[in-house]
Amino acid sequence: MSLVNCLECNQKISDKAIACPHCGNPMNVSVTELENSSGLLSFPNLPENLELREKIEHTTFHGHYNNNENSDLTLTKSGDVIIYSFENGVEISVNHEYGIQKLEIHKEQIISIKQTSFSEIKEIDKSVMGRALVGGLILGPIGAIVGGISGVGSNKKNIEKYYLVINYWSIDTKTIQTLLFSADKMFITSFIRVFENDLKYIEISKKVHEETGKWTKDATYGLIALIIFVVLFVIIIIGIFS
Repeated sequence: MSLVNCLECNQKISDKAIACPHCGNPMNVSVTELENSSGLLSFPNLPENLELREKIEHTTFHGHYNNNENSDLTLTKSGDVIIYSFENGVEISVNHEYGIQKLEIHKEQIISIKQTSFSEIKEIDKSVMGRALVGGLILGPIGAIVGGISGVGSNKKNIEKYYLVINYWSIDTKTIQTLLFSADKMFITSFIRVFENDLKYIEISKKVHEETGKWTKDATYGLIALIIFVVLFVIIIIGIFS
């Protein structure tokens, strides 16, 4: 047994714990349990229109992408990365020595956007084979990720490294893919918080718009009915006194 940090409260807990004893955050979940209980591992019904729509200007993430640290080779070159938030998803732009490579991910493809660290990935690798699911964080295949992260197997003291982790459904392979982007912990935390708030705001705005549209439609029908009633009333009055 070894100790890992809870992804929610950052307290030390056993890597065998089902849930964090400090905050209650669920921890180790087997692929079979997750598949049977939530259907998370079933390819979703994606909308026909996968356009990302309007860019949210104030929500961007700046970091670094290293293809040696990633088992998903959709992005083939390492380089500085900017992740732009859109109304319906994110656009990942990697600026490498040969140009710019972009990847669009619709929000319906996204399973989770989380934060993790080099230490947590190493601890997961000790106890879980293949894909690891910890507190909703999907990393896999773990061996390919850990093997590619610099410092593994070295006796040198490593400075803690933090990652933004995006888990999403690949349209081409219909499998879960995981992307890791290194950055300062504060930037990662800030981006996740703002991104989640943006999604909530967009959903609330859509509901308000739908309700407003419904009210406007009902009000329009009511006004038309009132006009018809007034016209008929006037016709009847004229007929009576004619």
